[in-house]
Amino acid sequence: MEEKPSRNMFAKGGLSLLALGGLLGIFCQTLYFLITVETQTENIEEISYRLFLTLFEELGMLFMFFALVFACFFFLKEKEFFQKYAGSALVTGGVLLIPAVLFSLYDSVSVLKDQTITARAFVITNLPGVMTHVSKVYLFAGALLLGIYLLNRRNARKWAAAFFLGGCAVGSIALAVSMYSTYDSYIFLLEMYGEPTKDTLISQFLFPDLLRLVSWFLIMIGGLFLSAFYIRDRTTFRKWAGRTWVFGGIAAAFYGFLRLGMESRAVRNEITSVRQSIMELTPYSTSLKDQILTIETLREFYVKKMMPLYLENAWWIAVFAGIAVLGIFWWVRER
Repeated sequence: MEEKPSRNMFAKGGLSLLALGGLLGIFCQTLYFLITVETQTENIEEISYRLFLTLFEELGMLFMFFALVFACFFFLKEKEFFQKYAGSALVTGGVLLIPAVLFSLYDSVSVLKDQTITARAFVITNLPGVMTHVSKVYLFAGALLLGIYLLNRRNARKWAAAFFLGGCAVGSIALAVSMYSTYDSYIFLLEMYGEPTKDTLISQFLFPDLLRLVSWFLIMIGGLFLSAFYIRDRTTFRKWAGRTWVFGGIAAAFYGFLRLGMESRAVRNEITSVRQSIMELTPYSTSLKDQILTIETLREFYVKKMMPLYLENAWWIAVFAGIAVLGIFWWVRER
């Protein structure tokens, strides 16, 4: 009989790490959602469709984390209860996320309508963002179809794999262009500030950004091969998916530790400023995921800024470490 994934050491370890990352992601995304609601609704007169799109996006990602946890427990425990809830969460998350991403794609394209830019500037500056949104549409559509498949609609699996294949292909191209854009920005900054800043630019800007992009690129390539495996059922595709996931997961987890260290230093420096503002009885302004936060107490800073940052890095490390371990399973599996 074919060995079940949940009884394999690497599969069980990878799924456990993914489940842990999903649980941390649920706490983190819940905080993000509550903070978004608070910050976006402070001025009730300025509410627009963008507010609802932002809330749909945050809530949709929350359902995706629930789906990740339920799917991992389904493979680990092999109980139909978890399968149904994973499918329902994927369908709900896809329904919420696809309209939000489509409107974001429309906004990113409509902004270019009245601009006059060169082809090179478009490729470096705008193309990665547009292609990233297109990739997200494909990936979330694939997640929606995967949820339908888990709800015992068996004919949806190949369609889900096809959408994942398209999303990973487009996302890989976007990441490759982003790598070139990052290097181009590094050359521009080096020319502007001179050779003495080279080491600082490499350590603080070039290396972290390239590490993040390369890790995501490898994960996308692995998703592409795995999707091709479910369409064509060739062992070679599965093994290459495992290889790329191993290296991509390790690189992404290392980036998570690197970003955790950088953000920890930034948070420690901010605490000094927050305490100074509290002593002077003045609100302290900071940002979280492009949202402006007004901090009035140290406790508020811990809840609104520190906890989300540390939770985000924790789920990032756990999820990508799980992907790396799961990649070993796909790599070494013979059948």
